[in-house]
Amino acid sequence: DHILETLDPGDFYGESGVLQDLTAFYRVRTGSQGAEVYRVNREMLLGIPVVRWKLCEVHERRTRMLVNQRLVSGPVPGWRYEYRTNVEAMDAQHRELFALAEDLHATIVSDGVGEAEMGGALESYIEQTEKHFADELALMQEYGFPGSGKHGGKHAKLLRSLRQLHVRGDASDLDVDFTDFLREWVTHLLTEDRRYGGYLNDVGVS
Repeated sequence: DHILETLDPGDFYGESGVLQDLTAFYRVRTGSQGAEVYRVNREMLLGIPVVRWKLCEVHERRTRMLVNQRLVSGPVPGWRYEYRTNVEAMDAQHRELFALAEDLHATIVSDGVGEAEMGGALESYIEQTEKHFADELALMQEYGFPGSGKHGGKHAKLLRSLRQLHVRGDASDLDVDFTDFLREWVTHLLTEDRRYGGYLNDVGVS
């Protein structure tokens, strides 16, 4: 229910559908006076380099808006409607990982928590993330998603970032690093995961 942006005459939306053939990750509402909207053919837009560049710029800006700290309900990003893939099994795992992230963050910032307890909580989160990535990749491969190899490579990069988090003497460093990782993962949800979601929906997986 957060208003991300108010469009003026000449503005546009639906750039993710043009660039990536995906449904938009936000909902559009008209004001009290309504609006006149024109739909432009996707192939026509992609054939104009300067227009395609503009679409990329706006898509990147709007993606960043969805991981903006002002729009989350707590100190770390929580589950939002816009993060869905429309594959229920994977969305359920995503929601679980968000809940675990909130628990881990609470442990990190709690007074009196020792390094052993903090390290154990971090290791548990890493294990759950590894399991989710494995389940996700197996599902893509089962249904022949053509981007599964590239997607698996992005999982490996995210896991490297996660494994590089260490429990240090100053928990504030871990807090910042973990929050940065979550933002990187949310961006992955909004881009890469939504690609396989659309493909699986088309072959009857929901």
